[in-house]
Amino acid sequence: MLFFICTFAHAQNIGINNTDPMAALDLKGDLRLRSETLTSVVTGLNNDVNLNTTKSSIYMFDALLVGIQISGFDGGGTDGRIITIFNNTNGAVQLYNDYSTSLAANRIFTGTGNTAVIYQNGSVTLRYDGAIQRWTIISSNYTDGLSLSGSGSGPWTITGNDINNNNTGKVGIGVPVPMSKLDVANAANNEVTLTSKATGTNSIAVYGINENGGVGVLGEAYSNNSVGGSFITFGNGKAMKAETVNGGTAGHFSAPNGNAIITDQGNVGIGVPLPEEKLHVDNGNIRLGNSIWTSAANNRLLKFGDGDYATIGEVGEDNLQLFAGQITLEVDQIFGSSGNVLIPFGNVGIGTTNPSHKLSVNGIIRSKEILVEATPWPDYVFSDEYNLQSISDVEKYIYENNHLPNFPKAKDIETSGQAVGEIQRKMMEKIEELTLYIIELNKRIVELEKDIR
Repeated sequence: MLFFICTFAHAQNIGINNTDPMAALDLKGDLRLRSETLTSVVTGLNNDVNLNTTKSSIYMFDALLVGIQISGFDGGGTDGRIITIFNNTNGAVQLYNDYSTSLAANRIFTGTGNTAVIYQNGSVTLRYDGAIQRWTIISSNYTDGLSLSGSGSGPWTITGNDINNNNTGKVGIGVPVPMSKLDVANAANNEVTLTSKATGTNSIAVYGINENGGVGVLGEAYSNNSVGGSFITFGNGKAMKAETVNGGTAGHFSAPNGNAIITDQGNVGIGVPLPEEKLHVDNGNIRLGNSIWTSAANNRLLKFGDGDYATIGEVGEDNLQLFAGQITLEVDQIFGSSGNVLIPFGNVGIGTTNPSHKLSVNGIIRSKEILVEATPWPDYVFSDEYNLQSISDVEKYIYENNHLPNFPKAKDIETSGQAVGEIQRKMMEKIEELTLYIIELNKRIVELEKDIR
C-alpha cells in the first residue's frame, strides 16, 4: 500500500488494489463509509448542528425521534466537504432553506428556495461551498420511493394508476409545516386548480385561500379558459351559483332556481330575485327555533342595534315579547282568550308623541265600562266626627271663590285635566253632604208644620 502511494503520489494519481490508477484516487474493490448518529439532535428545530466533534461522511439520528427540523450544520467551514444525511426515523426530517436561526456560514441552500423534506429511509447529500459559505444539496433521495402495491414501506403506494399515501400525519405542498391533512400553498398567486377533464371543462378551481381560511372563488365550469359560472355543490346535490361573465367583476351568488340570492351589494334575498334590503324575504314565512319551549334556553329572539338591544321573540311558551330600552310588551297566549299585555315601565301615548301619563289619549275613548279605583270613598261624611260646613259657610265660600269647597278651579281642570277617580270621589262627597243638608232641612220643615198646627 505504501509503495503504491509513494510511487504514484508524484504522478498525482493514487491506486488502491491496482497498479495503473487512472484518476487521482482509483479504487478496485469495495468502499465502506461508516455512519455516525447525531446525538445532539432533538425533536423540533435544531440550529447549527455540530459536525466537528465526530466527523463522518454519513449521519443518522436517534430512530425514536419524530419531527426533526434543521436550519444549519456547523462543519468548520471546510470548502468541498461532502456529507450525507440519512433519515432512519419514523417521521420526516426537514432541512430549512437559508433559515435565519442559524449562523450565516452554517445555513443550507436547498436549491428550490423551499424547505427540503427527507421522508423515512430517504437521504440527501450536501457539499459545503466556501465561496458562498453555504451547504448545498448536490443529490437527493428524499424518500425510499413509491412502493408498488404495498411492496415497500414508504408513505406512497402505487396501485395501477392510483397513488395512495398511508401516512397518518399531514401532507404539505409548498408548506414546510402542514397544519391540516392536506395543506397547500402557492406563494406566487395563492391559487389551486383541480381539473376533472383534460380539456379544462367542468373543472374545479379554488382561488385566493389565505391563512385565515378565506376563499375567493370555489367554482366549476371552465370553458376555453374563461370562467362561465361557478358553483358550490352541497351533499344533497343542490348547488349555489356565483354568476360572472368571463371573469368580469359584476355578478351575484344565487341558487339555480332563483329562490335564494346574495347580490354583489351584500343583500340577501329569499323568494325574491332582487332584494332591496340586507335581508329581503317574500313568498314565505320566517321561523325561529324548532323545539318546544321548556326554559329560557329555548328563547328565540331577533335583536336590533348594539348595547341595549331592541328585541322581539318568544320568551315563554306561546309568549311573545317586544322589548326596547325600558319598555317591555308581552302577549301571553296571544291566540288564547286570556291574553295579557304587560307594559311595566314608561308611558303609552295614543294620538300623541309625548305621553305625560301611563296612558295619554289625544281623542275620544269609547268603552262599555271603566273601573276606577278611588280611595278613600266618602262614606266618612256620615261619621259623627265629620265636620259638616253650615249652609251659610258654603254660600260664603261660593260667593268668594266661584266654585264648591274642596273642588279644583275650572282653570286648573282646563289646563291639567280632570282625574276621574278623584272627581268621582269629591262628587260623592258633595252628594252625601247634600243628603245630610236635606235631612236637616226636612227636620226643620216637620217642626214648622207642628208649630202651624
